[in-house]
Amino acid sequence: MVRPKAKTRKFLKISELADQAGVSPRTIHFYIQEGLLPPPEKTGRNMAYYDPACVNKIRAIKKAQTERFLPLVVIGRILRENGYDYSTLATRAPDREAPTPPPQPILLEHISGGALMEFKKRGWLGSDRPADWTEADRRFLGFFLRCLDLGLSQEKFRQVFETIQALIEEVVGTEFQAWGGKTAHDQDLSSLERRVVQEFMDQVRRRRLAAALRRHRRSLDNAAMAIGDEGYGLPGAAIADDLKAMEGQLKIRPADHRLLIDLATGYSCTGELDRSLALLRRVLRRDQDNVAARVRFCWYRRFSSRREGPLKWRDELIELLRLYPESIMGHIFLAVWLAGDALESNHHQDSQHLINSSLAELARAEKLPAGDLHEWALVRYSRGLITTYLLPFLGDLEPGVQALNEVLARRQALDQYYAQRMPFFPKWLWPNLLSLLGLADLKLGRFQPAAEAFRQALAFQVSGPFAEKVEAGLREAESSLKTEGRSQAGGRT
Repeated sequence: MVRPKAKTRKFLKISELADQAGVSPRTIHFYIQEGLLPPPEKTGRNMAYYDPACVNKIRAIKKAQTERFLPLVVIGRILRENGYDYSTLATRAPDREAPTPPPQPILLEHISGGALMEFKKRGWLGSDRPADWTEADRRFLGFFLRCLDLGLSQEKFRQVFETIQALIEEVVGTEFQAWGGKTAHDQDLSSLERRVVQEFMDQVRRRRLAAALRRHRRSLDNAAMAIGDEGYGLPGAAIADDLKAMEGQLKIRPADHRLLIDLATGYSCTGELDRSLALLRRVLRRDQDNVAARVRFCWYRRFSSRREGPLKWRDELIELLRLYPESIMGHIFLAVWLAGDALESNHHQDSQHLINSSLAELARAEKLPAGDLHEWALVRYSRGLITTYLLPFLGDLEPGVQALNEVLARRQALDQYYAQRMPFFPKWLWPNLLSLLGLADLKLGRFQPAAEAFRQALAFQVSGPFAEKVEAGLREAESSLKTEGRSQAGGRT
């Protein structure tokens, strides 16, 4: 298809947009999926062109992430609430001395007399009588009430401040040992020392808090971006009892390798990849040729590796499959891996090669006889994941939807199977599968089944970002159903 010359000058290829905005093509695809960016103008099956205004929109999103530490789910909410005015994402210039907010009225009925007495006894409150409270007392109690509203218990609040107090007391002891005697008789020096140490502590606190917020944001973003990817989706509490019961089996009998690998799978579902890798190392120390453990080890290093880079482990997995071409799980993981890499590629030719390689690996897995119900389910699930979510632009979602529905049709048999082997796995499988079905049905304009799939997914205990994504899909499906209903009613009149 020949494009007009004016469009060549005005619009950008995804590689050009990625270069100018300083992000990967996969990030751009994800932003579009999440509704953070407008969709491109399609000119062919695999060709799309982007408005140059997207460069500044992407920069605004990245700036909100890096400077305000906002997770993508929050950025999406801000954009929706402000009519996609990207200037609302701009970070506020930090004041050197932030203005003190006006004191809020303290609702005494929400604070027990025991809490006031305890705070007074510990020296955290100047008085337990409201008439004698200072501004600092009111701020402290206002913060205490906000923490209670957020679900933090009084006991946890006390423990946190006890820990902070102990650390400060240790700092003061260190200060005094270092120069307390020298500054004791020099009032000016003593005052300067207190100010310098306080400023130093504030700087350290700001740096550490910023780093913690960045890690937290990355964790939230990873959970949202990997909605269909094993490694994220479940809070640890959702399957803690199941994993504990499985670990109990290790004490009763010699640890068999499959049990250790299944446990590694369980910890990966909550993102605890270090524990997963430790369990796999335990298998490989005893049996270095265990293919199942080696395959999963490469897969989990893809997420956790930083220094070597994921390509090292992808190449390791490719070599494993050359030696052990009958590994269904190896072909599945490599197919998903290559599909993800296709989205990262800046070059159309490389991207097309990765897409073809991904589909070839998936076909190899489908041709091999499944060793058990678990392998069969994951092969069909992977077909759905790749063709409806990772590579939806291939144009035909129906085979992926059919594959997901085939797994869903055997839900009872799978639940019975997993109850004996991996009781945690249905808690990961069904919400992920249902969310993928919902998203695919949404794209196909089947709003009623999409809404039902999203509702079923939300019945499970899942991570916050996962739930936010599913809830957004449900809202869109329900809104579309209402629009359809109004249109049908209008047609009848």
